[in-house]
Amino acid sequence: MDDPLLLRIRALAAEDPALGYRALHAKLKQEPEFQDVGLKRVQTALQQVREAPAAAALLHLVGAAQRRAGPGENFWTAASDGDIARVEELMALEGFTASSKDGNGYTPVMAAASYGHFDLLRLLLESDTGGTAVNAFDSDGDAPLHHVAAAEELDAELLRPVIGLLLQHRADPALQNSEGKTCLDLCGAAVMEGVEEEPVLNIEFIKVMDEHGVKFD
Repeated sequence: MDDPLLLRIRALAAEDPALGYRALHAKLKQEPEFQDVGLKRVQTALQQVREAPAAAALLHLVGAAQRRAGPGENFWTAASDGDIARVEELMALEGFTASSKDGNGYTPVMAAASYGHFDLLRLLLESDTGGTAVNAFDSDGDAPLHHVAAAEELDAELLRPVIGLLLQHRADPALQNSEGKTCLDLCGAAVMEGVEEEPVLNIEFIKVMDEHGVKFD
């Protein structure tokens, strides 16, 4: 773990294990070295930091020779990578579901949606017979639509089918996170109050939501 961002996040998480990725992002924005780091990168890095002890324990038990190489060795990482085969394998062999949460409350639905993996997202939502994963909250109170709203790098070509699929499965755009923000609020306001930064204005998300009749105030 030589990445300075990972090292810093590991230190901050050790000081306060309850910190969510938004709070960590706010802290990092106050440090010159990390003031340009994006929210999505902080979220991914925190996930990696919190997975590291479990990964080390697994290696100790089963040995490096049995460890699956390449992307998708972890359930939530596999979902972020769009590794459908690995996700299906872990669901079948280890009982993971569309609602399974990591240490941050992060689900594979959030991962697949925010990285624009439509086929995997469809598989997960169709497997969720209870229909709860589409509106599940992580430890910051963010639902899948919040995660998509924060994924500024996704263009309309990826956003349109992902948002359409989430809404088809009854994703609720009115849900508020722990800061009282809806997914559309995240598109037009600074990510954290009290932090001086440019507004996160995800125009494509707003446009696609508008196409589905969900308006930005």
